[in-house]
Amino acid sequence: MKTTIRDLLNKIKWDPRYRGKGEIYFIDRKNNTITLDCCEAEKITDISKNYFRIGEKHNAKYIPFHRIVKISHNDQVLWISKRWICNGIEKQNTQSFS
Repeated sequence: MKTTIRDLLNKIKWDPRYRGKGEIYFIDRKNNTITLDCCEAEKITDISKNYFRIGEKHNAKYIPFHRIVKISHNDQVLWISKRWICNGIEKQNTQSFS
């Protein structure tokens, strides 16, 4: 059975064996600018069929799965997008979402 992005997000968010530092890197679009952003798994407030949410209601940020480029846990890469590798996105600076 193929592991999906949703499966991995649920694992690093809820599975006690994966407690620790889980990070999700994703493409973010702010003010007509595309940036690479990062959030810690513990900041995820909802995992849906096609997106995950950071924050609550008025301050919520919805990230579609197709914008995720890398999922890691304790500095070990669990999943990485081919787009991430092929386009050299990994060389861009990342910043934490608070």
